[in-house]
Amino acid sequence: MAKKRGRPKKDEAEEGNAWSRMNPETKQSVFAIASFAFAALLVLSAFGKAGVMGERLYALFETLFGRAFFLVPATLALAGVSFLLSIKTQWVSSTVSGGIVMLVSALAAFDILGSERGAGVVGGLLSRPLLNLFDFWASLVILGAAFIVAVLLMLNVSLKFRWPFGKKDEAAGGEGTDPSTAEKNKAAFDAIKGELTRERVQEEMPQAQESEIES
Repeated sequence: MAKKRGRPKKDEAEEGNAWSRMNPETKQSVFAIASFAFAALLVLSAFGKAGVMGERLYALFETLFGRAFFLVPATLALAGVSFLLSIKTQWVSSTVSGGIVMLVSALAAFDILGSERGAGVVGGLLSRPLLNLFDFWASLVILGAAFIVAVLLMLNVSLKFRWPFGKKDEAAGGEGTDPSTAEKNKAAFDAIKGELTRERVQEEMPQAQESEIES
């Protein structure tokens, strides 16, 4: 009886590693398209334009997120933008984690500010513990900070501000000076110093020759 030929293990391993060997830019493009597509699907479901499955999907998400349902496609759209902005870098994990934190904090804040169960089951589960522990205003401060941190994680940006009045230069290239400007100033100073040195040497050479002749 002839033995069945199985597929070589090497080929199976190569197919399994196809995703891991794929170009990171391609992966992030796929994530961006998937995020935009799912966001569009949710919006169409809310307007009853996604068929039977869209109606069921909308019913599920409305139960989970209540009137804050719109936050889900908004978060997905922002995640898609983040993936496009990170096309030459890799921060997929920070985008996903930032999106989750952003959605969670927004749902909890919406539930606190809105009516009872305004953010569905998920918003209620998140807002009640915060209200019991920190009360109204402190909860909003915590959720606002979490929301800002989530946006920074998703877009990989920082809150670095430059004061319009910098410190006075203590020396050439000191604090308050742009590094490129400091380097240019130093190069110009070295060039002037070298030129003065050459002129001084040229002036001293004839005097040295005359002194040698006299001696």
